Amino acid sequence: MRVYFARKSIRQSKQESHTNVAFGRNAMLYVYVGRNEIVALIVGLITGFLYSLLSLPIPAPPVLGGILAIIFTFIGYLIIQKMRGQVTFGAPPATE
Repeated sequence: MRVYFARKSIRQSKQESHTNVAFGRNAMLYVYVGRNEIVALIVGLITGFLYSLLSLPIPAPPVLGGILAIIFTFIGYLIIQKMRGQVTFGAPPATE
């Protein structure tokens, strides 16, 4: 399943710290599953169903190993970012 990255806006980052650059190396990432991911899951299921029904090749790696390589690459990225303190799991705090 995909997760959503939300980065603080440039204005929020400048208010909190002049050295923290949004989209830069020190920007905090918030990782959570949101509405977009649920919609992507539903669309993916429908697409997979239709491709199978119409006997078309799927628009993804046709082997489980290819799909797992993509997923585990992403998980490895998250582990390193968590160790660096640059990622938080959960929705970003509410702003004004």
